[in-house]
Amino acid sequence: ILHLGSWLMHNGYDVVVLDALHSKNDNEFCIKVLNKHLDNILCVGLSVKSSQIPSAITITKFIKSKNKNIPIVWGGVHPTLYASQTAESPLIDYVVPGHGENSLLKIFVFIYNHFKTF
Repeated sequence: ILHLGSWLMHNGYDVVVLDALHSKNDNEFCIKVLNKHLDNILCVGLSVKSSQIPSAITITKFIKSKNKNIPIVWGGVHPTLYASQTAESPLIDYVVPGHGENSLLKIFVFIYNHFKTF
C-alpha cells in the first residue's frame, strides 16, 4: 500500500494511507477518517486479502452510502487470485490484479480526467 501510495504521490496525487482491514475498531477509525475526506476524494483503493473481505465490504458499503459516485478500486491478494469474482460485485468499480503501479495510475488519470471536478 505504501509503495502504491508513494507511486501515486510521485505522479502528482495527494494520498492518504489507512491500515484498517484487520479489526472492527480499525474499521471504525477508517470510517471516521474517510468521512472527513469524502467531499474531496478522487477514489478509494483497498488492498484485500481473502480474510479481510468482511472489513473491506463494510468500508466499501460505507463509502458508497455516503457517495455512490466515488470509485472503489480493489487490489491485493484476493483480487489477484479471484479477479473475475471480485469484479462481479456491484460495490467495486475497478479490480487491479497483480502489481498495480501502472494500472492504478491509469485508473486515477482516467477518473481525474472524466469524472472529478474540483
